[in-house]
Amino acid sequence: MDEQSFVNRVYKLKNNPFVQRSGIIPSAYIVGRKRERMVWTKAVSNLKRGQGSSLNFVVGDYGFGKTVSLYSIVEQYAKDNSVHGIYIKLLREDLTSKFGVDIIQRIFYNVKKDRISTSKAKKALSQLGAPQTPQRNIIMKWIEGDELANSYLTGRDQLKSADLAKLGVRQNIKSTDVAKEYFILLLLVLKESGISVLLLCIDEVEYLFSQMRGAKLANVINTLRDLYDLPTSPEVKGIQIEISNLGFFFGISQSGWNNLNNLVKRERSQGGPIQPLLSRKNTIIELAPLNLSETEELIEKRLRWNRLANRMEGEPLIPYTKDYVKYVYQLTLGNPREIIERCDYTLQDGIEKKAAKLTRVFAKTVFEERGLLSEPKA
Repeated sequence: MDEQSFVNRVYKLKNNPFVQRSGIIPSAYIVGRKRERMVWTKAVSNLKRGQGSSLNFVVGDYGFGKTVSLYSIVEQYAKDNSVHGIYIKLLREDLTSKFGVDIIQRIFYNVKKDRISTSKAKKALSQLGAPQTPQRNIIMKWIEGDELANSYLTGRDQLKSADLAKLGVRQNIKSTDVAKEYFILLLLVLKESGISVLLLCIDEVEYLFSQMRGAKLANVINTLRDLYDLPTSPEVKGIQIEISNLGFFFGISQSGWNNLNNLVKRERSQGGPIQPLLSRKNTIIELAPLNLSETEELIEKRLRWNRLANRMEGEPLIPYTKDYVKYVYQLTLGNPREIIERCDYTLQDGIEKKAAKLTRVFAKTVFEERGLLSEPKA
C-alpha cells in the first residue's frame, strides 16, 4: 500500500489536514474564543446603532490566532447586508512612501463592488456639488466595471497621460488628501447601498515598528487617526452627506502592543501621535492559550472533516489517543499554531510508517527524530 493509498484507505483523507499551505489555520476550525467573539460582536453592534468609528485591538503572541480571529470577524458578517468586512495587512510587502494612498487603494481593491447598488450609488453621487464631479465620475465608472477607473483607484497600474485624460484627471493619486476624497465617496455609496459599517480587519501591525521610525512612523499613526475621524469629520459634514461607519480591528503581537504602550508613556512628556490614536480605542481583545479541553476540540474538529465525502463526521477519522492530546497540550502550552504543527509532524510520520494509531509514545519518537522539544516545559 503506497503512502497516498494509506491516507485514503486508513485515514479517509485526500490530504494531510494539518498541513498549513497558506500558513493560516482556517477560521472554520477556530475553537474557544467565546469571550473574544462576544467582545467583537458587541463592538460591531454598537457601530450599527451609532455614528462614527470604532477602534479595537486583537492582541496575542505568535500562533495564538490573531489572523484567524480577524478572518472570523469578516466571515461572521459575510451574510449581514448592513456590514461589509475586508481583511488586509497594515503594510504591503513592498515599501511605500505614501502610506495613506496605499492603504486606501488596497481597501478599494478588496471591496466587493457587487455589494454596491448601482442605481442608489448613481442617485447619491448625482446630488453632489460641482467640486466633487471628477471624483464621482470615476467612482461611478469603477462601480460599473471600468478597467481604467479600477486601475486608478486601486493603484494596480500607474496610468499614462492618455488614459488619465479619458478619466478626466491630470495625474495618478499621489497624496492622502486626494485618496481620501475618493474614500469618502466610497463610504457614501456603501451607506446608500444599505451598508452601515465597513469593517477593516488589519493584520500584522507589529511590523510597523521594524520597518519604520521617526517621521515615517508618525505619518502612519496620524493617517490611521485621520481615517478613524473621517465619518464625523468637517470634510464629510461640509458636503452634507452621511457615510458608512468604520470599524477598525487591528491584529498585533504582544511585543508590538508593548511597543505601542511604551511609546505612549514616552509621549506624555514630549508629545506624539500614538497617544491621541490610542485614546480613541474601544476594546482590547487579548488572546489566551487554549486549555486542555479546547486543545482536544481543535484536534478533533480537524479530524472529523471527511474530505472524501465532503462532510463533518460524528467521530474523528484519525485515531489519536487521549494521552497524545494531553502530551501535545503539555508541549505547546495551548498555542494553537504549535498544536497544529505538532499534529502535522506526527501525522506525516504516521503516514510514512503506516502507524495504525498515533499515541504519546509514537509522537515522542517523531519529535525526537525531528530534533524538536519532546519533554513538557517545566
